[in-house]
Amino acid sequence: MVVLTREQLEERLAALHQASLELVQDLSLDVVLQRIVQLAREQAGARYAALGVVDDSGKLTRFIPIGMTPEEIRKTGAPPVGKGMIGL
Repeated sequence: MVVLTREQLEERLAALHQASLELVQDLSLDVVLQRIVQLAREQAGARYAALGVVDDSGKLTRFIPIGMTPEEIRKTGAPPVGKGMIGL
């Protein structure tokens, strides 16, 4: 179990509050999904993050990478197809 200091808890609550304010600025699906990925990346302290959206049949309908340049994305090849971790 991780015990947070009062300051760490206050920082996380402030970040969560800021995230909720940012999420409602533009409610188009693509913008909201991008913001979710960006905020998750920031909270995790990760360099990259991605979100895959699958339909009812398990087919990947959206793949949203954040923190990568267009060149880095191009170098990774074709986007995932909804198998592996994203499909789960």
